[in-house]
Amino acid sequence: MPLVDMKDMLEHAHRNRYAVGAFDLLSLGFLEAIMRGCERTRAPVILSLAESHFEHFDFDLAMAATERAARRAEIPVAIHLDHGTSLESAVRAINRGCNGVMVDASHLDFAGNVALTRHVAETAHACGVTVEGELGSAGRAEEVLASARPWRPVGHLILYNTSGVEEAGVHAMMARGREVLSKIPGVRRVATGRAVKEDAQYRCCWVIEFACGKVVDSYRDHADHVAFADELFRPIALDRLSIDYELTE
Repeated sequence: MPLVDMKDMLEHAHRNRYAVGAFDLLSLGFLEAIMRGCERTRAPVILSLAESHFEHFDFDLAMAATERAARRAEIPVAIHLDHGTSLESAVRAINRGCNGVMVDASHLDFAGNVALTRHVAETAHACGVTVEGELGSAGRAEEVLASARPWRPVGHLILYNTSGVEEAGVHAMMARGREVLSKIPGVRRVATGRAVKEDAQYRCCWVIEFACGKVVDSYRDHADHVAFADELFRPIALDRLSIDYELTE
């Protein structure tokens, strides 16, 4: 199957919910390996030549080989200019045989980026060539910081005293808790401790770190936590208090 229209290729992929691999090549060896792998798997492919790699090969020679490989392939192939630096780069690539182009204007402010990308698109579309843009998340950091919630871990602290059980039983309960609770989704760390001073109001503690605040509820209701708490912990720890706190550092 010969070189095909990239737009048709991508629209088919979109309709049928699959992706088309685009692979940057640096040499004839890259080209041969990409084609061999895609023909073996019967997968359509985009052969991509990035302007940032032109120092490693002669673009005109590489394009000649790439187009030749595409036209004799047994699978659908498109050829793409990746990360071109200017409209002139896009025109040159189109004239050499690329049927997809991308000019990276993400170093410009948003308005300048859109303007250059639009110019490239107008020129390329007039030639039937597909265009990829890179409009960028640049200059938007403050807006995201103002609107996005911080992602911070949450600490879950339980202070308690035990009754009706010997020291060996307390140690066994703690060991079982560390094993079970640490496997619950969202639990980053489980530690147990004993008070340093003999006259401390509470003699034992759990220190559990959750990935974020939402884990508090999912952890509380998780079957493994409920079973451990009801069967092993609460029966011997009637005197207890707990607190959840956001870790700020």
